[in-house]
Amino acid sequence: MYKNITQCFLVEDFYKLKDAIDKIDIEDFFSKYPEENKLHMRTEFQELFFSFTAEEIYELKALLTKAHYKIKIYDNIQNNLN
Repeated sequence: MYKNITQCFLVEDFYKLKDAIDKIDIEDFFSKYPEENKLHMRTEFQELFFSFTAEEIYELKALLTKAHYKIKIYDNIQNNLN
């Protein structure tokens, strides 16, 4: 569902989103706010607004982790070519 969410992000923006998502304690948030069905987030400039269910956050965490490793592989290849 969210495979293209970071497609046009700069690397710095990608890591801002990844860091924010990684800091979320999903079970804690939804147990503290049981009436909430989604967790809502905005970017620092209020331009992007995201709403995620708990299942979507788990999925997004997995996708961001996979993307992080792909970035690291790309960086390593680039460094080895230089």
